[in-house]
Amino acid sequence: MSFKIATATASSRKNSEDRLAVHHVPGGVVVVVADGAGGTSGGGWAADLALWFVDRGLGGPGFNPFVARSWEDLLVEADDEIERDTMAGETTSVIVAITDDGGIVGASTGDSGAIVVADDGTIDDLTEQRKRKRLGSGRAAPVAFERSVLEGVLVVATDGLFNYARPEVIARVVGEHQDLDAAARALVDCVRLRSGDLQDDVAVVLVR
Repeated sequence: MSFKIATATASSRKNSEDRLAVHHVPGGVVVVVADGAGGTSGGGWAADLALWFVDRGLGGPGFNPFVARSWEDLLVEADDEIERDTMAGETTSVIVAITDDGGIVGASTGDSGAIVVADDGTIDDLTEQRKRKRLGSGRAAPVAFERSVLEGVLVVATDGLFNYARPEVIARVVGEHQDLDAAARALVDCVRLRSGDLQDDVAVVLVR
């Protein structure tokens, strides 16, 4: 299976605390978003650390990115280490791994999310059961998810999108754009205020 991937980030501040990463790995692709908690010291650094833990995991011997438990365990470890980092605040994290044959596994913690928008507009919320405690709190409770096949467009994003656009709006925007890059930009624009500013930082990854 070949993947089409688009990303977009935006902020009305000088320094966004939202992060994203896309890793092409043997057997598939891994997508990560992290949202450093705004209004707290070290949120951006915590989000950087979340991405670093994914990098480290993918490079580790015996690590299998296509087993959901791998990501649960990684996030538990990240929560502990980020909490002990005196420079770090807290961050959400959503990790989604997609195999070359379309299978999906992943895990999340905090209020960033991932949904799949089917061609008919049906929405599958992969992170519906997510827990709100963030990495770095020492109380994060990662929740894994798994699907047999990706059928539609995967939307992985921080709460700057999901808090200000209803799922059905996100599905409509995705459905209106065959081009994924245009869809990613349109998703950011759909949560802009009339002034053009954003109420929160946004990071979004789309995969078809």
